[in-house]
Amino acid sequence: MEKKVPTDFTRRGFLCGITSVALLGALTMENAVAATGIKIGKDGRVTLALKSNPALTKVGGVVTFASADGYPMAVVRTSAKKDGYLSIFLVCTHRGATVEQFGNKWVCPQHGAQYTLAGKNLIGPAQVPLQQIPMKISATTLTIG
Repeated sequence: MEKKVPTDFTRRGFLCGITSVALLGALTMENAVAATGIKIGKDGRVTLALKSNPALTKVGGVVTFASADGYPMAVVRTSAKKDGYLSIFLVCTHRGATVEQFGNKWVCPQHGAQYTLAGKNLIGPAQVPLQQIPMKISATTLTIG
């Protein structure tokens, strides 16, 4: 007896299936964690203790925090080198919404702009990358601002 291949494959079934796969993938990806060991100086500079933030021990690790003025920021580990860190404002360059991490991207919830973890724009409507913040790096701390 010959087996028949089901032919009742619908668009809705396909979309539900692909959404489930995407959601499962998003849930299993590591996302940013809140930074700990932070000190904000009188000059507004943020000092982050590396030892207190194990997410930054591996490339692709991300920690988030607020600047002295309350702006959302992140530090991303971009390489294994001593200076392999990048600090960025998490504010979309299109309309100013706070971007959120989804897997290995930052995504604007307002208009869907997407950026790499290092802040480079991938998909519009944003036309410029996320703003980088100057940073000094030592063996034990990152000083941002």
